[in-house]
Amino acid sequence: TPSTVLKVIQAIDVNDPPTQRSIAKACHASQSTISRIIKQVNFTLRKKQKVHKLTSSNVEKRRRRAIRLYRQLANNRYKNFITTDESWFYLDGTEGKRKVCYIKKSDPDYDRMILQQDSSRPQGFMVW
Repeated sequence: TPSTVLKVIQAIDVNDPPTQRSIAKACHASQSTISRIIKQVNFTLRKKQKVHKLTSSNVEKRRRRAIRLYRQLANNRYKNFITTDESWFYLDGTEGKRKVCYIKKSDPDYDRMILQQDSSRPQGFMVW
């Protein structure tokens, strides 16, 4: 019914949408019906990107380091450097926020797809 479709759209068109199962319970419909409605109104499920929250002190540190690095790499000295990369693996979740959101196919809102970490970082370990 049109009222159910409207309820589903209002439920999923937010930054932290509920699960399809909880929407189905609230609308007194099956989960497959909710899934079909979401597809019919041209929404798609996307995973959010995890980004770090930058503070003003972090921005200032990056500026100072960038100038120093630029001076070190000037005049083809970058050929003497070896670069490596590391990755963090976190043991905790994202503090109760869901890692997915619904985006309308015709108008993607990429700001909604960003999941900012709080200043209290979950425990994790680094692999080099």
